[in-house]
Amino acid sequence: MVLLTNSALGASCVTAERLRCSIGDKAFVSGALHLADVTVSIGVSQFGRDGGDTVEAILRMADRRLYIAKHLGRNRVIAA
Repeated sequence: MVLLTNSALGASCVTAERLRCSIGDKAFVSGALHLADVTVSIGVSQFGRDGGDTVEAILRMADRRLYIAKHLGRNRVIAA
């Protein structure tokens, strides 16, 4: 989980996308052995949006969006 304070939803999505791309660009190797290509799916939510007025509600919405991202093919950011 990453908590961005004082960040609008759009700016949070940009940050999430940069994080997703940064992780996807990394090579995971051990010696000469390429271990795996890593992708990241991210669900983004914002306090006060979509009923997110408690910590539990915000986490629940982000988790729901994470699973939507995975269902849609993984390796993406979902905010709505």
